[in-house]
Amino acid sequence: MRPLMSGCLTGTLLLLLHALSAEAFITYLEVRLPLEVVTGYKCPARRLSQGQPSPRGSVWPEPQLVVPSKLQRHVAANSFRITTNDAGTPECDVLAKAKARYATLLFFNAMQQGKDTAAAPTGKRLDRLDVNVSLLAEQYCRYPRYGDDESYNLTVPLSGDAFLNATTVWGALRGLETFSQLFYQHPDTKEFLVNVTSIRDYPRFFYRGILVDCVTRFLPVKTLKRNLDAMAYNKFNVFHWFLADWTAWRLRLEAFPNLTMVARLPRHMYLPQDVEDVVEYARLRGIRVIPEIAIASPPKLLRDALPGLMTLCQRTDEQLHEAKPPCARDTEWDLADLSHGPTREVYGVIFKEVASLFKDEYIHLGIRLHDRLKIPRDAPPQVISMLQLYIDSVIDFTLSLGIRVMVWHDLLGIDVKIPRDAVVQFCRSEDHERSSVVEKLTKVGHQVVFSSHWNLSAFYYGPDWKDFYKHDPARYYVNGETRDMVMGGEATLWTHIVDATNLIPRVWPRASAMAERLWSSELMTNTEDAAYRLDEQRCRMLNRGIRAQPILNGYCGDQDLDYMDNYPVLD
Repeated sequence: MRPLMSGCLTGTLLLLLHALSAEAFITYLEVRLPLEVVTGYKCPARRLSQGQPSPRGSVWPEPQLVVPSKLQRHVAANSFRITTNDAGTPECDVLAKAKARYATLLFFNAMQQGKDTAAAPTGKRLDRLDVNVSLLAEQYCRYPRYGDDESYNLTVPLSGDAFLNATTVWGALRGLETFSQLFYQHPDTKEFLVNVTSIRDYPRFFYRGILVDCVTRFLPVKTLKRNLDAMAYNKFNVFHWFLADWTAWRLRLEAFPNLTMVARLPRHMYLPQDVEDVVEYARLRGIRVIPEIAIASPPKLLRDALPGLMTLCQRTDEQLHEAKPPCARDTEWDLADLSHGPTREVYGVIFKEVASLFKDEYIHLGIRLHDRLKIPRDAPPQVISMLQLYIDSVIDFTLSLGIRVMVWHDLLGIDVKIPRDAVVQFCRSEDHERSSVVEKLTKVGHQVVFSSHWNLSAFYYGPDWKDFYKHDPARYYVNGETRDMVMGGEATLWTHIVDATNLIPRVWPRASAMAERLWSSELMTNTEDAAYRLDEQRCRMLNRGIRAQPILNGYCGDQDLDYMDNYPVLD
């Protein structure tokens, strides 16, 4: 039911009439109004957030240092241009392609409406953004790496050109995204405006990622690219691509094409050219792609495709061998014996091909043994010894190939030591355990990536984005040394009830809340204030073709979904 009148008095009268009727009931009134109008009511019941409304053109994630102003510059789509200092470096294509991409994003509304904006007054008109990057040699533009400098300085002065300065192209990408968010349209004249602003910005954590599970359910490349766009709009920089475990192997390898034989359909696998396409798409947006090949879990799958592999446990079809513990009944998890030459060679070929496809210095080995393999905490010493031998050998072998390793924390529950060179991804939810475990990990030299409380697969009614926003890895710092060992955080999306139809609205804008937690100052804690900026970011994403779900009972005007159906995908 939509309200026939507006204001606090209307709601009070309607409720009174219902109360006086013979069969009293309460009718819920859906307020479909823009956020800034709803918050203008003086009736507290209609106020959608108790925080401080943010001005138009507010940035998400919040920059580290912002000097705002109410003074405006006008921008005309037919005269504004972005210039860069990369003309003499054709081998560094990141900046040139970003310039073209953002030239489209800035004036997307005008393009869709088939008209230019209103003529801007010459004296206040902003005609150019000048982008200057210090490091433009080819080696600085190949692929983003952990620890890259993503800082930038952005100034929109009262007169003259705006300028963006960054040390690397990755910092320039973050600055271009910020500049694009400063733009907004006047609701009546439709002219583009940007406020006079000065920004100094850099990320709080170097690792800001999202895991997407493509083992449980295959997802089209088009969907993955759309999610990469949304990640770039929120300054994420790691796509953790889960591709293989004991249930399925989604990645077709040239060396062993039979590994994909368990795909549900022939098309439900990623060819090398698909991987190259996704990795390049991510690179141009400053996003690393880390594959998870859960090599600890699929030896049965490998053995079916590649007969002759040796395992560490005793299978029923093998001749009895006293040195081997028995494999569990009906097991899927018989662990590969990397001391066996042919087995070691097979693993080496797999790792090398995966590394050549994904380009990143890290491979995630999974090793979710406690969950996947159902090994009890009181497992016999013989089984623990077997696991320790396997973990040591597989991680040492991977490191010997020049590949850095990430694993899940599961081994900690069964008293198996993780080699110190491995990064541990931590996803326990018990607060009382978390600090002690993190302290234990960092003391022995492990770097840690947090995923606790950032499970995008779980879905609750109401503003659950606030839980994502409030959770901060800083709560589990023990001291300065611990802080230095925390790389950042990663949200996880397991696809048991997620596919291409609902992935984007399931992830966004909830992941945006986590993005601000990992990018912005730890002093940003007020969810009521953040709600206004996040609502604007959600509308901004809708305008760019990202079907982000609402967080408040308002709408985005021309950017609402009924208007979005005809929007093309941005390349």
